[in-house]
Amino acid sequence: MTHIMQGDACPLIFEVRDEDDALITAGDVDVLEFCVGSIRKTTPVITYADGAWTMPLTQTETLALKPGITPIQCRVKLPSGDVYGWRDCLMVDVEGSISQEVL
Repeated sequence: MTHIMQGDACPLIFEVRDEDDALITAGDVDVLEFCVGSIRKTTPVITYADGAWTMPLTQTETLALKPGITPIQCRVKLPSGDVYGWRDCLMVDVEGSISQEVL
């Protein structure tokens, strides 16, 4: 599980695997989508390198996340046009911040 604090500006870095535990790479998908709380991002904002997907988050975005365990939904659109989703496949633990200001 990944841990962040409200107000962090940081990437979330994940491996995405299918039901057979095979790594899903950039070559396997037309579009990849991550939803974290109310934040939704897709490729090409989400990037793939060195076996992992990277979803950048801004301070404003993480300040909007509620403290606690937040599920991450992942969906992929394959070149065939099929779309598959996983809910709660990944989790992030959001720690509350006393400061609610963007630096």
